[in-house]
Amino acid sequence: MAASFEITPTDAMNAAEGAPLPAWDPKGGSHPRIADNDDRVAVLVPSEEARDVRPASERIASAVQNLPGQRAVVLAVLNACRERCEDDAVAAVVAEAQRNSRSVYGPQALCSILERAGALSHVDVDGNPYRNEDVEPVRVVEDGVEYLQAAEPPASYWVVTEEGRAFADEDDPTARTLALLDKQARYEPIYQYLLTACADGASTKMLSAWVDSHDLTQEPRLYVAHFLHELEESGALEWRGAWTTTEAGEEILARLD
Repeated sequence: MAASFEITPTDAMNAAEGAPLPAWDPKGGSHPRIADNDDRVAVLVPSEEARDVRPASERIASAVQNLPGQRAVVLAVLNACRERCEDDAVAAVVAEAQRNSRSVYGPQALCSILERAGALSHVDVDGNPYRNEDVEPVRVVEDGVEYLQAAEPPASYWVVTEEGRAFADEDDPTARTLALLDKQARYEPIYQYLLTACADGASTKMLSAWVDSHDLTQEPRLYVAHFLHELEESGALEWRGAWTTTEAGEEILARLD
């Protein structure tokens, strides 16, 4: 078996700072030369050390964009956490916001994503950064028998950051929908139909019968799901057991009429 050429963590860090990697041993195998002592090579930073250096405002916008259908849930969490909010309270907010929909994103996952993006801070009861540490079990004596019982972890809370608060404050579904209509002006009749048809709630099946057969959706071929997704992301439609026009959607509709 051919010997492998291993780059240790120390070698990688030295290379990142400009130092050469160890010479390749030609007796180690028939793979191509990796580097001689005088070569400089590009190295990958270990994932645990990778950091997103974009401003928090950009990270938050990107995170929300990568959570399809969850903008309303994210905003509900950020607004609830304007005051320090315990885990159970956040879970209740998420459950209510997702009441009419299914989502793979539970409260802990959403909060972790928003924390990494810079929209939320995870704190303890004193407002200090929360530390996920193993909690020592408690010794319990019952009927003369001593045993260890798992201890409850310290209470944890979530609070919105300055950047998270700004994101929530600046949310403007009307402006987003107007931008959508400007960008996709060709499909304005489709969007107008959907906003009108969904005023009292409508099913996807009912909407697709009109949209999928419309001349505008034939070339390129588009289906109702595309337009529903766009309006949901802009904040003009919400799924409430049926597709329903929001307040912002009603405002847009009034402008189109």
